[in-house]
Amino acid sequence: MVKEIRFKYSFPVRARDGRSDQIDVSVEIIAAGTTTNPNAEKEGMQHLQTSSGMFVNYLEKGKYQVRSTGEILTSRDSAAP
Repeated sequence: MVKEIRFKYSFPVRARDGRSDQIDVSVEIIAAGTTTNPNAEKEGMQHLQTSSGMFVNYLEKGKYQVRSTGEILTSRDSAAP
């Protein structure tokens, strides 16, 4: 069961027209408690969103697509997945 969605980190991206933006990476936190560790958690699915809240699909390392517009964003940042 997903307990929460937690922010992990951000990295810069660029659109084809040269506009700069940022992608925020968040991860689902899943309850993984056991009898010996009832508060255990684990990370689940990651979510990518632009700084304005638009959801983004991962295409390949350094290349992303805004779901609602199809716009391609790129990044050379070392933190970019």
